[in-house]
Amino acid sequence: EPCVAALARVERTDFLSPMCIGEVSHVSAEITYTSRQSVEVQVDVLAENILTGAKKMTNRATLWYVPLSLKNVDKIIVVPPI
Repeated sequence: EPCVAALARVERTDFLSPMCIGEVSHVSAEITYTSRQSVEVQVDVLAENILTGAKKMTNRATLWYVPLSLKNVDKIIVVPPI
């Protein structure tokens, strides 16, 4: 069934280091847990100094999503196990 991932909860957001003007951000996300009706995603943000190539972790967040049906937005779809 067609669905959309809706942000249900921001469990944690850590601001570890500032990102400077001119740095490039690299965002990566990984599914770390699934339950019957939700998905936990770990998001990491790194800043790269394009002159030196040095990278540093700037942010980390834990987010929870639920899949909602496109046909009936009140219906939560069952998440397949990972």
